[in-house]
Amino acid sequence: MLPNVFNHLWQSTAFALAAWLLAVAFRRNRARVRFAIWLGASAKFLVPFSVLIGVGGHLADSRVSARPVAPSQLSLAAIEISQPFVQSAPVEATSKGQRASGDWMALAVFVLWASGAAIIAVKRLREWIAVRAAVGASRLIASREGVEIRASPHMREPGVVGFLRPVLLLPAGIETRLTPAQLESVLAHELCHVRRRDNLSALLHMFVEDAFWFHPLVWWIGARLVAERERACDEGVLCAGNDPRVYASAIVSVCRAYTETPLACVAGVTGRDLKTRIEAIMHNRIGKRLSRGRQLLLAVTGLAAVAAPIVLGVIGVSEAPSLMAAVQVPAPPLQQPIPRFDVAVIKPCKPGQTARVPSAGRGGEGGPRQSNRLVLNCETPLAMVREAYLYFANGVIHPPLNLPPIEGAPAWADAEHYHLEAEIDSSEAPMPNSYMKQGPMLQTLLEQRFQLKLHRETREVPAYALTIAKGGVKMLPTVDGSCFDLSKHLPLPPPGERPFICGFTRNGPRTPGMAHWEGRGFTVSKLIDYLATGLHRPIVDRTGLTGTFDFKLEFAVEDSPQTDDPGAQDFTKTPADPAGASIFTAVQQQLGLTLETTRGPQPFLVIDHIERPAEN
Repeated sequence: MLPNVFNHLWQSTAFALAAWLLAVAFRRNRARVRFAIWLGASAKFLVPFSVLIGVGGHLADSRVSARPVAPSQLSLAAIEISQPFVQSAPVEATSKGQRASGDWMALAVFVLWASGAAIIAVKRLREWIAVRAAVGASRLIASREGVEIRASPHMREPGVVGFLRPVLLLPAGIETRLTPAQLESVLAHELCHVRRRDNLSALLHMFVEDAFWFHPLVWWIGARLVAERERACDEGVLCAGNDPRVYASAIVSVCRAYTETPLACVAGVTGRDLKTRIEAIMHNRIGKRLSRGRQLLLAVTGLAAVAAPIVLGVIGVSEAPSLMAAVQVPAPPLQQPIPRFDVAVIKPCKPGQTARVPSAGRGGEGGPRQSNRLVLNCETPLAMVREAYLYFANGVIHPPLNLPPIEGAPAWADAEHYHLEAEIDSSEAPMPNSYMKQGPMLQTLLEQRFQLKLHRETREVPAYALTIAKGGVKMLPTVDGSCFDLSKHLPLPPPGERPFICGFTRNGPRTPGMAHWEGRGFTVSKLIDYLATGLHRPIVDRTGLTGTFDFKLEFAVEDSPQTDDPGAQDFTKTPADPAGASIFTAVQQQLGLTLETTRGPQPFLVIDHIERPAEN
């Protein structure tokens, strides 16, 4: 949540600075132009770019081609610049203490923000009560252009109050302090505020100040809005033919007799930068009208501010297939109807029982085994979901190492263990293999017995981009026959020998604080699969490399991964006194590749509903 807020603040800050540059460029034009620019900067705080990006994504959903599109460097750069703060992907191994610490920090930030917002809201409420009291104590003296003109003993200066049906309030007795010509110019100024709906724009910015009270640029924008709206009405009075000297003397007289109203919701006549305003009025200084070129520039700039994030959303959706290729686990359509188990028994495990490898097997060097039974020994429902929807869902010899995170599961689903035993009628032929049973067939069983409902979604998360280092690739192309390819099954390795399996690492001698990998027959996507398990982030392939490679990789790690499953490791953690290079340095020096911080799509499996299994 906090990274999303930081992204919005960064984008709004950059937008405000761009508005300042634009206002400087239009400094010789009418004040109403600059007012519109600053009002847009204020409104940006209420409209996150992510909303517009979502609109673009929605527009592109129905137009995305099934053919992957290579992501452009421009679109990737635009995403990284506009959203530098990223939401960390949930890691299933995160400790309760770490989650609690993050929750307390978020709560503290929220309480601090809410306290400031409440203080400002109360202050605004008291001001509005004072305004309503002034209106209640006023008396109607005239009406002009459909606007009531009332005199009130509680007003400090002439001002317009109200948002939908504004009222012009004058201090009682002001006609004795101003000449008729001066009073007329003051009324012209206030009626200009009414025509411009300045109180509504002030209301908009009051919401911005209340929500973003901690941001200094918000208050700076508010000051610029007040200055430009007063200057815009000054120009309106002068353009109407009023005498500049009479108008200036009227403002000075009001300042001598009254004090400037501090209420943000009241558009008065004195306003800010009084000396500068008087000088401009006395010199009859009116800003230039916009030329056609400047009108076009302003229109294009405003359109780009709205259209750019929408286009970015369209690009993000159209490029999503290629960006997700390295991290998403697709579920290819099956060519035949999914068979179902004829008998299934699910019961809680006894205390002390531990999970064991399912008897149906996970495939391996001999390929998927044929059997009419599936037995899961004391596994949690969450582990069953992981196997059915992620690990075995593809029906391939090489199950994925880097599985997408699972969210939404209740605590019991990762704590309670169940014994599951299911059987198919042995008369059926052909008998489904273990990948079918522990994938699609287990999915159907979980949906029936656990009332499981889930969906997949993809989010932008912290990621790494794998690129070629300056010195070039240092991995060697794989030589035919150097490793045993399980996808081809033949020829089988000789009995008693432990062949080098293509696409699997072989760990070197155990060394404290060091990991030793040797791999043969690795594609870049398979290498990414291995690296991502210990970096706990998706990795986007930007190498452009094809074919298979052999490599050796040694790097320092706190707990050396000496198993075939490095997913439980964290490669970013190194010993206090490491004997070797970090994973990032090792990849660059030994493989000729680099891991650069970026953003990338991460698929998630979200559990919407799950219940304890029904009785057998």
